[in-house]
Amino acid sequence: MDTRSPLLKLLGALATGVALILASGMPAAAHVGLSADSYAAGSTSMVTFGFGHGCGDSPTTSLAIQIPEEFTTVQPVYAPGWHIEVEKETLATPVAGSHGQQITERPAVITFTADEPIENGIYAMVTLRVTIPEGLEGETFYFPVIQGCSEGESAWIEIPQDGQDAHDLESPAPSMTITAADDDH
Repeated sequence: MDTRSPLLKLLGALATGVALILASGMPAAAHVGLSADSYAAGSTSMVTFGFGHGCGDSPTTSLAIQIPEEFTTVQPVYAPGWHIEVEKETLATPVAGSHGQQITERPAVITFTADEPIENGIYAMVTLRVTIPEGLEGETFYFPVIQGCSEGESAWIEIPQDGQDAHDLESPAPSMTITAADDDH
């Protein structure tokens, strides 16, 4: 049994997340990116969005993350220094949650607004706790992000067409591919 306090557990999880992000080679200054390229179907995962620049020379003030329709269970993770707003939409057809409850609405856009503008050259991250949908293995999903800045914004919303490489896009939306379920999920 783990006898550490909840705060120590949280700090340990955050340290692990940062280590995974650094090990993943997420670009520090190219665009808003995800902490991993793929996530296992059925898993509940911490999905981290990171960036190291603003809009030109203007510091970052917010990230508005659009959640794909297939994702019904998404929670923002508390982030000191950020205000969090969740815009929800009603589902046309309710779905069953992991604990048997009926889910009738889902987060459509989650916006993190910085208490203080984040200057260029400072790498910052926000995290969502996401239940990865099952039955969509091999599919790639895009999370368009509007990066608000003190002056202007950067729209990381481009989605590649069939056969197009996402690396060829000027402002690619962060993406993930769903892989086969882990045996442990």
